[in-house]
Amino acid sequence: MACDIRFAAESARFAETYAKMGLILGGEGAYLLPRIVGAAKAPEMFWSCVWVEAREAKRIGLVNKVFSDAELMGATYALARKVATGAPLAVQTISLTNP
Repeated sequence: MACDIRFAAESARFAETYAKMGLILGGEGAYLLPRIVGAAKAPEMFWSCVWVEAREAKRIGLVNKVFSDAELMGATYALARKVATGAPLAVQTISLTNP
């Protein structure tokens, strides 16, 4: 989750499974998930430990885009090439100041 942009393959699934494993919630997930999916959805994900499919992850804002498994790597590299054409200081500053 600690990414500026999150892409997923159609076959991807996501879950926060702390409660299922008997662990205390902590770390970046506890901080970032509510900021990404919202204060109402995050506790549901933490408590239920339910797997979220890629399309649902996009709908709730957990990922930016979903690609077919075959297209994911190409799409990721295409975006990386576009980002690499930007002025390095500007790209870095945008990354550092993006909430």
